[in-house]
Amino acid sequence: MNEEEVCRLIEAALPYFAEAEATGETIVRRLVATGVPPDVATQIVVFVPAAFARVLLHPYSPQWQDTFRLMSLTDNSYKHLHLSQEPVFYSAMEMAIDLAAQNAWTPLHDLVGQWSADVKCASRFLEQGQDINGIWLTELMVLADIGPRGPSLLHGPTGKLPRSRKPLPSMAPLDPKPEPDAWAKPWWKFW
Repeated sequence: MNEEEVCRLIEAALPYFAEAEATGETIVRRLVATGVPPDVATQIVVFVPAAFARVLLHPYSPQWQDTFRLMSLTDNSYKHLHLSQEPVFYSAMEMAIDLAAQNAWTPLHDLVGQWSADVKCASRFLEQGQDINGIWLTELMVLADIGPRGPSLLHGPTGKLPRSRKPLPSMAPLDPKPEPDAWAKPWWKFW
């Protein structure tokens, strides 16, 4: 599956996140019913909200992990893997950045990002009146069948994570002069 096909699948899936009774399972079923392989459908549910969350929280300059932890469905083992090596995450990230840079970001994109655990955590802190500027966010934990993956990145004598071969896309610069009423109502109070 090439990047263009992945982007088409992501675009087609975005409205599914906004349905009133949507769950990860219902979105996967809907995607599979349209011919999307189950592992790719699961990757869309896992990685697209995580990518959109990065753009949604960008004004707060959070510190992101560039890896995720793929948890075993059968035992307590896990693998550390690079997000930049995941075509669905990478394509969703580029799409989200482009939407923000072109001022094409909509409430639907906010809603997709709000499926992310990072946004849910940040929202709780904001609701309690806490400052989240520069917040350090933990590694994405994936407990789902997203298809086969290579070996864990924790190899070598140091036990440290090696750098990714493909860097994640850079975030769009923030607008230095937002519209006067652009921040009148915080995004977490729209729903």
